[in-house]
Amino acid sequence: MTLARRAAHLQGLFEGMQLDETKKETKIIAEILDILAETTEELQRLSNENAALKQAISNTDTFLDDSDEEDVDIDDGADYQVICPTCGEIMYLDYATIELGSVDCKNCGELLEFDLSDLEEEDI
Repeated sequence: MTLARRAAHLQGLFEGMQLDETKKETKIIAEILDILAETTEELQRLSNENAALKQAISNTDTFLDDSDEEDVDIDDGADYQVICPTCGEIMYLDYATIELGSVDCKNCGELLEFDLSDLEEEDI
């Protein structure tokens, strides 16, 4: 039995007792039962809010996990972003690697070639 049902059950038992409403004891019990009902409602609201927050955190974790899979390790010395024309893999390369003239795509193995002959010194 849930807390809300138990509180409602107690309220029903109290009302069924038909106690004298003018007595102090009856007033105290009635007030305690009202407080219990309000507390039960607040706990239910907090429980629902907690479930929504857990779902939001789960969604955020999933999003971040998906984002991590898409992230590429960017070395501190990476100067250039290169996109493989075959598979679309994004790679970050430094000038020394580009200067070698070619590199294999780490995703599909496609040979990517670089021609730096048209670049002027200021472009590098």
